[in-house]
Amino acid sequence: GFVEFCLFYPTHDHSVEALANALGVNRKTLLNQCARAGLPVPSALTAWCRLLLSVHLLASTGGKVERITLALNFPSSSALRNMFRRYLGRRPGEFRTADGLDQAFAAFAAALKESAAREIESPTGG
Repeated sequence: GFVEFCLFYPTHDHSVEALANALGVNRKTLLNQCARAGLPVPSALTAWCRLLLSVHLLASTGGKVERITLALNFPSSSALRNMFRRYLGRRPGEFRTADGLDQAFAAFAAALKESAAREIESPTGG
């Protein structure tokens, strides 16, 4: 439900507290569920969902960063660009290609694999 909520309501408040409330769970429960599933922490998972939506818009429409910033309710274009650099290591414009979304999904898959490996090394609850 977490990812579905982020993708279907991209302009909603995506703070961990707001997501937990929308999903009807406690913030700590949401954190524990992500950890047990080998997923990144909720704030990072939310960021990835928003990034993948952004990349989709860039690749499919050739949209400008400023327009995507407004469409997805980012605080600023700089915030969106910084998120691209932090999570994808590249600028948004580099994803305006036919394979931009594939590249972003590959980076997301690598992040998921890394999170799962961390959970195996240090399981939650012990």
